Amino acid sequence: MTRIYGITFPKAKELTEYLELLEEAKRGPPQTRDGARIVYVF
Repeated sequence: MTRIYGITFPKAKELTEYLELLEEAKRGPPQTRDGARIVYVF
């Protein structure tokens, strides 16, 4: 038996937003203009 996972979007706009989010995630953490990493301290 094989499991198949998928994701659906009711509107094309939601799909494009999701794909843009994935591309942004592939680029890594956000950076400032001079290339230094942004550090969050809680």
